[in-house]
Amino acid sequence: MSDPHRSLSPSHPNPPNQQTSSNSQGPISRFGDMPRELMLITAEHLDTQSLINLTQANSELYSLLSPRLQARAMAIALGPRELYERRFTYLPEQTPGIDEPDTIEDPPLLTPPEDMQGPQKEEVLGQITLQGKVDAVRFLLRAGANPNSYTSDGMRMLSLAVYSDNPDVSIELLKHGADVGASNVVSGMTALVHAAQTWRCDMVRILIEVGANANEFNVLPSIAYACDLDVMQMVLRRGGADLSQPGAYGMTALHQAVRRNELEMLSLILQHLPPAGKKQQLNAVDALGRTALHLALQNNNPHLAFPLVHAGIDINIPDGTGNTALHIALKKRHFELTRLFVDRGIDLSVVNELGESELHVAIDAHAPALIRALVDRGSDVNASVPTPMHCAVRTGNLGLVQLLFQNPANRPDLTILDENDRTPVENALALGYSDIAGFLTTGV
Repeated sequence: MSDPHRSLSPSHPNPPNQQTSSNSQGPISRFGDMPRELMLITAEHLDTQSLINLTQANSELYSLLSPRLQARAMAIALGPRELYERRFTYLPEQTPGIDEPDTIEDPPLLTPPEDMQGPQKEEVLGQITLQGKVDAVRFLLRAGANPNSYTSDGMRMLSLAVYSDNPDVSIELLKHGADVGASNVVSGMTALVHAAQTWRCDMVRILIEVGANANEFNVLPSIAYACDLDVMQMVLRRGGADLSQPGAYGMTALHQAVRRNELEMLSLILQHLPPAGKKQQLNAVDALGRTALHLALQNNNPHLAFPLVHAGIDINIPDGTGNTALHIALKKRHFELTRLFVDRGIDLSVVNELGESELHVAIDAHAPALIRALVDRGSDVNASVPTPMHCAVRTGNLGLVQLLFQNPANRPDLTILDENDRTPVENALALGYSDIAGFLTTGV
């Protein structure tokens, strides 16, 4: 059987401004004419919503009944002990929903927000927080409800307000002393982490302004990816922001600015990298071994690659599959960048997990100018199997084959067998490229 005292949605939590005439007709007027002792006795038998309505009827009733209502509000703000004990255990002297539990039964995977099922119907403060009923929340807080309390899911009220995207409720909780750094009981995540990871940037702004720690897990990367530039500017102005902090999938704020394809955000972050750790932060890799430069190239955002290179990012770092920036730029046909990398002396001997050197990829891209530049600079024309010559033959393009012979100090070895045990000449004959076979046989 449900508790009739657990309904709570006051529309006006403050004392009424006008008195109702004692001569007016109606049940409220007649109730107000009753002796005080009788009114108090009757009030004890009213449900909470009816009691709220009475306190809002006139100032005299508010003064008389408000203490009763506040006491009742405190009693219904949180769920009963047995509800919390489905998941948590407490010492006898502890208060569920207020004190940290002694133990947590069967903690779930840490997927925000908690393993969210939502506050139960008995958890009035949680319910009205989730529903965004700011007046009702204010009333309970003024009645003494703890702004740092948590639901039977282990979720703090401030995180619940963030989760339900109710900034007014969040502000009300903060005004009444909610600890912006308090973490949820199960996941250990704070309201700011919830706000950042769910891209609720207005909430992020509110929480940062009252002192939330922007260096918590995945906050700065999430701001870089999802929030307006002014939010990141606000964080950086406050000082202490550690832009090297990795977030989800190992991505830093720099990675996420590139992933977002936002030049202004990227430029802002580059400007604020501390000189002492700039090289390390520029060259940070994500869970797949990718620098911000790899991401810019893979996502076809070459305009973001230029400021990274000019800032000093290491162009020689291979990603998790062995691809350097040059491999990726060639595959994506970003030829202006490939020339830049070659001119800056990128390592031309790197072979990726597929056995491809940069020269292999340049041949696949049919990029004669770059093939010439790579061969001239000593890129190994015999690297790996199949060799660049095998690959050039397979294109059927005699001009590409001839380019591999232009450096006398770096000549192809035509005796090397490919994965099918064929020489380049045998490949040309098998594929019907008689002009290439003839050149390799007589023209070399």
